[in-house]
Amino acid sequence: MQVLPDCRTLILLDCEYTSWEGSQARRWSEPWEEKEIVQIAMLALDRETLQPHNHFSCLVKPSLNPQLSDYFMKLTGLIQENVDQHGINLVEALHLSEKFIESFQGPVQVVSNGVDGYLINANAALVELEELSYFEQAISIHPYLRACIPTYRNGHYTSDLAGLVGQPLEGHHHNALYDVHSLAVALRAINERVPSHM
Repeated sequence: MQVLPDCRTLILLDCEYTSWEGSQARRWSEPWEEKEIVQIAMLALDRETLQPHNHFSCLVKPSLNPQLSDYFMKLTGLIQENVDQHGINLVEALHLSEKFIESFQGPVQVVSNGVDGYLINANAALVELEELSYFEQAISIHPYLRACIPTYRNGHYTSDLAGLVGQPLEGHHHNALYDVHSLAVALRAINERVPSHM
């Protein structure tokens, strides 16, 4: 896995974003469809031991499509009432996300099993914010995971990773906080098997 050579902390990133029945198949191509972030979660791991330091999670109120679809709520377990009551606006969510990353000493590397960093900056552009460097420099470790987990197939998601390495977690799949913990379990399992990979 290619991370900064002097990295001391890995920040695992996962986002949940608005979706509707059929969104993935049509690639969010309808004029009214936008991948608006509804949840941001991060889990900080020690670079050497891959043990967790701390985590961050927040709910974000989407502005273009504030009404969550039944499909999304069933998929993620995030419900309209919680987002309405506890969600914050995107600008505040991104500010808090940066503060969380900056709370760790030494170089950090943000990683995800996909393009979550790109998604965050795409959402920042929606509210006319400049690109956020931590997320612009985030790397996808999806190819690494596919190479190291023989049972990883098309159709599997980050939430499946813990189960794929034989260490399933309790919780709701496709919840961003669950997903970063699932990713951490997979990374530790890979490191225990082939330490040199890390």
